[in-house]
Amino acid sequence: MKINYNLRIEDWVNFQEYFRKKKTPLYGCMVPLLTILFICNVVLGIHMNFFYRGDSQYNWVLFVCIVLLAYLLFMQSQTRKRLMKAGNELKEENPDVFGESSIEFFEEGFEIQTKKHKKFLKWMEIENYDQTKDYVYFFSKTGYAYILPKQYVDDFPRLELILNKLNKK
Repeated sequence: MKINYNLRIEDWVNFQEYFRKKKTPLYGCMVPLLTILFICNVVLGIHMNFFYRGDSQYNWVLFVCIVLLAYLLFMQSQTRKRLMKAGNELKEENPDVFGESSIEFFEEGFEIQTKKHKKFLKWMEIENYDQTKDYVYFFSKTGYAYILPKQYVDDFPRLELILNKLNKK
């Protein structure tokens, strides 16, 4: 099975964000947690103002939650901008990293091919893989990650069979 795809800087940035959330789960749950706290405080604040009228401690808690949520969202957007900048620098240093590529699966492993490079990886060299809604990530034992955007996959059942074989190794 051979899949031709175009690896973009955005794909690399999405992988970096995915990897960060996977390695630091607390980071990935902070924004949803603060959002839930924010909503609870809004409901509680409305309840307190409706029944007790006037200033209460919940107004300050709500204010702190709003500031924290705004700060985290701002930092998240700044992180994405920094990653995009790093991806552009990587593209300038190594133009072959992004662009047209192909991955071909064989019984013994898979081959990644770009315009200038070709690399064959045996299944025993792959530590594990992970998949999200949009990507399949292959992690080699040497620390490299190979990104496959799912939008280019035509035969999902066949890819699932390959991934199931990798699970059983």
